[in-house]
Order: sequence, then C-alpha cells, then structure tokens
Amino acid sequence: MSANVHLDVSIGKSEEARFMNKHLKLIQQMSKKYNCPFRKVSGLVIQYYKFQLQSNAKGMTKAQFQDFLHYSLDITDQHFIKHIMSAIEVKRSSTVLPIESWVSAMMFFVNGNFKDQLEHCFKVYDAFNTGSINQRTMAYFLKGTFIGQNAEDAKDSLTDFMEVLMRKIDLNGNGEISYEDYKNFVLKHPLAMELLGPCLPSRYAVRGFLDTYYGKEKRH
Repeated sequence: MSANVHLDVSIGKSEEARFMNKHLKLIQQMSKKYNCPFRKVSGLVIQYYKFQLQSNAKGMTKAQFQDFLHYSLDITDQHFIKHIMSAIEVKRSSTVLPIESWVSAMMFFVNGNFKDQLEHCFKVYDAFNTGSINQRTMAYFLKGTFIGQNAEDAKDSLTDFMEVLMRKIDLNGNGEISYEDYKNFVLKHPLAMELLGPCLPSRYAVRGFLDTYYGKEKRH
C-alpha cells in the first residue's frame, strides 16, 4: 500500500502524506516486526499525528496517552497506569511519548499474544525493579482492596491473602515470586494473569478501539 493513500479525511491529504512519508521507514519496520498490515500501522501513525496537533507539542504527550488508556482502553486505575507506562518503557524524564513507543504499545494491546501479555504484566508488577514479586510488592498493589469492620480486619485479610498467594506461587519458598514462578502459575490458572490488578485493556475495549478507528472490517 502506498503512503500516498488518504487514510483520514479529517486531515488534509498533503498534510497527511508529509507526515506519513516522514515516518515511512518506521511504518515498514513496525509492519514487518508485528506482522501487521501496512494500512493499520499507518493508521496508528496518523492517530499519533492527530494527538500531536491537539497538544501543540513535538508529539503525543504522556498525559494524552494516559487519557487514551483511561477513556479508550478502559484502563482506569491511575495507580496502575503509571506502572503500565513504565512497563512499555516510557521515559519519565520526557513529557512526550515517542511515536515508536505509541505504535509498539498499540501493537501489543491489539495483537499481543499470551507470552507478550505475561511478560507485560510481570513488568508492571515488578514495581521496584527487583526482578521479582514479594509481599512488599503485593501490599503496594493490593492496598485498599480488602475491607473489614475496621482497619485491623482489612490488614489481616490482606496479609492472609498474600500468604496464600505466596504458598501457591513461590514453590521454592524463598519469599520471592520470579518470572518463572509467575509464568508457571498463570499457565495453570490463566485467569490469574492480572492477579494483582489491571494491566491490560479488556477485550471489549480492544474491539471498540478497532471498530472506532478501522471500522468493522476483518481484523488482523
């Protein structure tokens, strides 16, 4: 497909073509890397450009991406959004999300396989960059999840839950859940992939995104 095909009528054809041609090599690389049609990667690039126009910045801002995760992909917990941003390697020092990070993130959210999702969730849960999950990590993510008649009851419920998880997942009993521990547990219990909280968009949100931006055509 040629980069000169007009994809978005809300943008001038020549304006769109300039931005597409500027990032043509990236589109080709991402299309090949993720085995995704050229047109769909191009569509993501054009969406990025529209965010850039709205921001009056040098690209899509991190704030815009956070809002996109919240309102378009139904990832609404701001506590988790911060760690999702880190997991997809968005630099904290920059206010702008690089176009490569945008395309890679959306390719993962839309086309990511089970292994991709496992690795992503574990990165999110490795909040302290130790390469493992321990009770400190669990308490960090699960704080406020349990309720009781008083704060002490809620704390006891959380402690009991964490101890159960550690017994089931940490098979060597070292107090640390490695990626292998986590992977093996999730392979046996797929619904436990997001056991500490939401890291992925729902299937409903992904379908809504695809229908909104690409129409109800056959999806790759």
